[in-house]
Amino acid sequence: MFTRIIKLQNQLWWLGFVLLVFSFLVHAILSGVYNQAENRSGDYFIMNFCITAVYALALLFGRKNIHPAEKQAHRILLYALLLVSAWALNHSMSIFQSPVLWMSIVQVAVVVALITLCFFRYLPPLVNHIGIGILGIGFLLFLYMSIYLFPLYIFGIILAPALGISLHSFAPLFITITTIVLVEKMCRYRKAYRYSFFAGLSLAFIATVLFCIQWALAVKELNKAYRQSRITDNPDIPAWVQIAQQVSPDAVTEKALKLGLVYTEPGGNWDEWGFSMPSLSYNEPKKHDPLIGLASLFRKPAIGSDEKIRILESTYNNRYATEERLWDGDNLTTENISTHIRIWPEWQIAYTEKTIAVLNSGTNRFRGQEEAIYLFTLPEGSVVSSLSLWVNGVEEKGILTTKEKATTAYNNIVGVEKRDPSVIHWQEGNQVSVRVFPVMPDDQRLFKIGVTTPLRKYENEIVYESIFFTGPSGSKATETIKLEISDKSEIINKPSFLRSTDQRVFAFDGKYKPDWQFSFKAQDINPQSFVYKGKAYSIARYDQQLIPYAIEQVYVDINSEWEKKEFDDIMQLFRHKDILVYQNGWVKTTEQNAEELFKLLSKQHFSLFPLYAIKDAAKALVITKGNTAAPNLKDLKDTPFDTKTRKYFKTDKQLKVLDLGKAVSPYFKTLIEQRALNYEKADWSLLKKIADDHAFPISQETEDQVVLKDAGITIKRSDSGDVGNAPDHLYRLFAYNNIMRQFGKYRNDTLQDPVSLVAEAEQAYIVTPVSSLIVLESQADYERFNIKDSKDNLQNASHNKSGAVPEPHEWALIITGLVSLWYLHKKRRLKKAI
Repeated sequence: MFTRIIKLQNQLWWLGFVLLVFSFLVHAILSGVYNQAENRSGDYFIMNFCITAVYALALLFGRKNIHPAEKQAHRILLYALLLVSAWALNHSMSIFQSPVLWMSIVQVAVVVALITLCFFRYLPPLVNHIGIGILGIGFLLFLYMSIYLFPLYIFGIILAPALGISLHSFAPLFITITTIVLVEKMCRYRKAYRYSFFAGLSLAFIATVLFCIQWALAVKELNKAYRQSRITDNPDIPAWVQIAQQVSPDAVTEKALKLGLVYTEPGGNWDEWGFSMPSLSYNEPKKHDPLIGLASLFRKPAIGSDEKIRILESTYNNRYATEERLWDGDNLTTENISTHIRIWPEWQIAYTEKTIAVLNSGTNRFRGQEEAIYLFTLPEGSVVSSLSLWVNGVEEKGILTTKEKATTAYNNIVGVEKRDPSVIHWQEGNQVSVRVFPVMPDDQRLFKIGVTTPLRKYENEIVYESIFFTGPSGSKATETIKLEISDKSEIINKPSFLRSTDQRVFAFDGKYKPDWQFSFKAQDINPQSFVYKGKAYSIARYDQQLIPYAIEQVYVDINSEWEKKEFDDIMQLFRHKDILVYQNGWVKTTEQNAEELFKLLSKQHFSLFPLYAIKDAAKALVITKGNTAAPNLKDLKDTPFDTKTRKYFKTDKQLKVLDLGKAVSPYFKTLIEQRALNYEKADWSLLKKIADDHAFPISQETEDQVVLKDAGITIKRSDSGDVGNAPDHLYRLFAYNNIMRQFGKYRNDTLQDPVSLVAEAEQAYIVTPVSSLIVLESQADYERFNIKDSKDNLQNASHNKSGAVPEPHEWALIITGLVSLWYLHKKRRLKKAI
C-alpha cells in the first residue's frame, strides 16, 4: 500500500509535505519565543510566508507535471501551508487573539485528516471512518472561522495582487471548501462514509449546543443577580458582592465574567483586529474561543467591567491579574528557583530562602524593559524577613522602611526614572507582593526572598509547607532544593523527589515543585531562648484553656458550606438560647421559620457576616463555616461594610467566634490576624462542650506573649536571662504577631503609620502592614527618599546568621576573651624566641 502511495505522488507533492512539516516546526518552536504584544513574530512569519510562496510558485511552474487526479492533494498541502502561515501572522495582527487550546488541536487534526484522506482509496476503511469523522468535527470550526473573517475578504481580494499576505484571510474558507469536496468524493466512493462525517458533525453540533445552554443559564443567573442587587435592602454591601454570593462559581460563569476582559466578543470592534491597547485593569492575555463567541451572540452579561473584575479577583482567586502595573510583563517567565530551607523541629520554626531568576525573552532593546511582579502565598503565620536584588551582578540587601516611603520611592523610580529597584509589600490573606524592575530583553534578573515560618501542628506531627507564588509563568522552570534539619527528628512524611545526602540534609534538582509538605513527629519544645536588647524570647506549647462564659445569643453564619443537619444540631444544642441569622437584619430562628431561612441563606456561595451589627459582644457566640473563595476587607475598602467593621473593632470587643469549617474565610482571616476576634477552630465535640459547660477558650495573648494557634505554640518575651542558641526567628515571629495584635487599633487613625509599630518592625526587620523592604540602585537614592538603615537591629535574615545576638556586656566578655587569647599567644611566641 505504502509503495503505491509513493508512486502516486510525484516529487512536487513530497516537496510540499517536507515544507509543511518544516513550516509547522518553525511556528511551533518560535511562537513560544516571540510575543505578540510587540509584533516580534514578524520575522518568523516572513519565514513561514516565504515557505508557502515557494511551494505556490513550484505548483504554478510545475502544474503541467501534475496528474489531474493528484491536484487536490497538492492543493491541500498549499492550503495547509497557508493556514500555518496565517497562525504566524496572527501572532502579529491578533485577528483571532490567542486561540484557545482546543481550537488549535482541532485545526491540526483536520489538516492531518485531509492529508491522510488524499489516499482514502488505499487506506483501511476504519482509518477512513476515523479521518472523515474528524473532518465532521472540524467542519463547524472552519465554517465559523470563514464567516468570522468575511469582512476581510473584500480587502483580501483587492490587495492580493500587491500583497499576497492578504490571502491568509481565505485560508479557513479554502479548508472548508476542500473538506466539502473531499467528503463528497469519499461518499460517492463508499456511502457508509457519510455516516461517519455526520456523526462527527453531530458530535460537534451537540457539544456547541450544550455549551450554549450552559452559557445561557450562567448568564441568566448573573443578570438576575445583577438586577436583584440594584433593589437590595442591604446598602452596606456593594452590588458586586451580592452578585458573587448568588452565582455558582463554576468554569462557565468564570468565562462569562471574562467576556470582554479576556475572551473577545464578535462584532467587529477594533480590539478584534489587533488595535487593542494593553489593559491595566485585568492582566491576562486576550483569548479567542469560538464557543464563547457563538454563545455570546445570544446572551451577554449585563454587569460592568469593574464589577466583573471585582468578582473575579475575590471569588476566583485572580488577584494577581488585578495587580497594578507600571510596566507590562508579557515576555517574562520564571526560569529557575533555588530554594534553601532550614528547619528547627525543636523550636517548630523554619526559614526559607527562594532565589528566583526571571527571564525576559523579548528582543526589543529600546522598548522591551519590563516589570516582574510576584504574589507569594505564605503558610499561616509566616513573615518575610529578607529581600535581595542583584544589581550589576552584585547582591544588594533590602532596607526596611515604612510602606509609604517604599511605595513612593519605587513608583517614582520605575514610573519616571526607569532604574533599578525592588520592593516587597505585605498583603491581606497570608500574601506578599514582590516587584522587580527592570528586566531587560534577552536578559534575566535575580532576586531573593526570605520567609520565617512557624511549623503547623496537626495531631502528633509538625508540618513544613512549601512557599509558592503566582507570577511570570514557572511551568518550564527548574528548581534546586536544599533542605537542612537542625536535629535528628523522626520523619513521618518526606516527598519522594527529595533525596537524602546525609541524615539531616535533603536535596532535589529538577522541574519546579510548587506545592509539597515535609512532616516530623512532634517533640518537646527546646526551652532555650533568643536574647535581644535585654529581652529573652522563648517558645512553649499552647494549651487551650476554657473559662466560664455566659452565652445569651448564638449568631449562625449560614452559607453554602453548611449542611442542614449541622444547623439542626445547633438548634438543638442551643435550644434555650436566642439563635439568630442575618437576612437584611437579625432574624430569630424558630421551629416554624428555621427550614425556610436555612434554605434561603444556604444558597449564598459565601457570606459576609455583619459582625458590627452585634450589639452585645460580651454575651454573643458566632458560629461560622469558611469559604476561601470570598472577598477580604481590602476588597471592600471604603464601602459602608468596611467602615462599620473597622469602627466596631477599634475598641477591644473580643467577639467569640467558632469556625466549624476546614477553610477560613478571607474576611475572617484578616480580623483573626489582627486579633479583632477571640477565634477558635472547632469540631462538634468542642462545640458540645461549650454548650454544655457554658465555657469558652480564653485568649492567652498579652503584651509579652503571642499565640500561634495553627502551630500550637506560644512565644513569650521576658527579662533577659541566659543566652540560648535559639534562632533569631523567634523574635521576628513574636514581633510580627505583636504588631498585628496592635495594628487593628490604628485602622481608623490618620494615614500616618503608628510610630511604635514601625519601630518594632524595623528592629525585627520584617515586612508588615506598616513596613516594607526595598532595594534601590545607589546610596543617593536612599538619601533622596529619606530611607535610612540602622545597624542597631537584626538586619536581613540569612542561613548564616540565625543564632542569638550577644548583649553589650557579652560582647565585652567576648572581646576580653579574644584579647586574652592573643596575649597568651604572643607571650608563648616570645618565650620560644628567647
